[in-house]
Amino acid sequence: MSLITEDKIIIILTVLLVGWLVSLVRTILRPGLGKVPGPWLAKFTQAWRIGLVWKGNAHEEYKSLHDKYGPIVRTAPNVVDISDPTSIAIIYGISSKFLKNELMDSMFTTADPHEHKALKRPVAQKFSMSSLRTLEYLVDPCSDIFAKAMLDLQGQVVDLGEWAQWYAFDVIGAITFSRRFGFMENRKDVKNIISGIELGLAYAGIVGQMVSDCIREYDSQPYSSERADFLAYFRQEQKSTGQQMSQRDLMNHLMNNLQACIKEALRMHPAVSYPLERVVPPGGARLCGEYLPGGTIVGVNAAVIHRERDIFGQDADTFQPERWLHSSEERIKLMDRHNLAFGAGARTCIGKNISIMEMSKFVPQVLRQFDLEWASSEPGWRVKTYWFAKQTGLLVRFHRRGKIRV
Repeated sequence: MSLITEDKIIIILTVLLVGWLVSLVRTILRPGLGKVPGPWLAKFTQAWRIGLVWKGNAHEEYKSLHDKYGPIVRTAPNVVDISDPTSIAIIYGISSKFLKNELMDSMFTTADPHEHKALKRPVAQKFSMSSLRTLEYLVDPCSDIFAKAMLDLQGQVVDLGEWAQWYAFDVIGAITFSRRFGFMENRKDVKNIISGIELGLAYAGIVGQMVSDCIREYDSQPYSSERADFLAYFRQEQKSTGQQMSQRDLMNHLMNNLQACIKEALRMHPAVSYPLERVVPPGGARLCGEYLPGGTIVGVNAAVIHRERDIFGQDADTFQPERWLHSSEERIKLMDRHNLAFGAGARTCIGKNISIMEMSKFVPQVLRQFDLEWASSEPGWRVKTYWFAKQTGLLVRFHRRGKIRV
């Protein structure tokens, strides 16, 4: 009996092994993907991509991949990364049939383009630059608090990356709830909110509680028609859709040199350094000369496309704000079309203008009042990428301008 049992076990294991091998071969040689180059491990398992997340260096690895394999690389059994500039319009264009590869639905992640448009329409006007200008009175105190803190800390080593995060969070609190979260006043990560987000596991609970507390406090205060923050706007359920300020108008009213530096910084260090993934429509698509079957996940990584020499010049790996100032109008338009710092097409980040406003107020305030001195023993800062890219070790000393240092 034991021999029969052992024979059956061997047969079952053999069948399972053969089935697994057949499945493995079919995965590796999947029609349309079998010829796409890439790491050997990526052809039959997600382990390679998981390793990228674990190491936190996706912004470097994806660039190296394309340098080695070319404009199309297979990074998982059903995932392809693209660095061909001509593919951006195909994948992310307004009329594109490539849907987002998302499992959770919200205004930011819903895959259905019509649903996304319906969710975005009621709030889009409040995120326009013309609307955000009316909230500058809420942002200015944040800049003042930062400047006073740096005067206090003159000559001391300051983690500018940390303070910039505190500033950004306090601005969001101010324009949303008419009150700051208190990061800069307390000079610390209040309630470990930022570290909790970075860990990821506690994100929903921490931010949800933070918002609930703010809303309860907000609702406990007497209503004032003079309030112009986001929550007052949403509470009133305004349905009008004011005309948004064009990108050209926005840039023209701000300092050209500053905007060139901001655009160049976002080009060199995009906030998201993973591919913005989409799903190939059922009929399939041809990208980089390869036919990819429907259901294949494809994406373009800003950290890669922003270093494309045919678009940004032979010095694409160098910080050169002048490229946005002295290039021909056609070249600037070309660079703008391939700037994925805030995404592309209908899915462009709805908070884009908030970020531009924050940077356009924060950077001049700092440089107008202070000289910055590099204070780290390392030659530069470090970047870790866990979806969002985060810098560490950005250590500087602030010195009030005009003050003589010995």
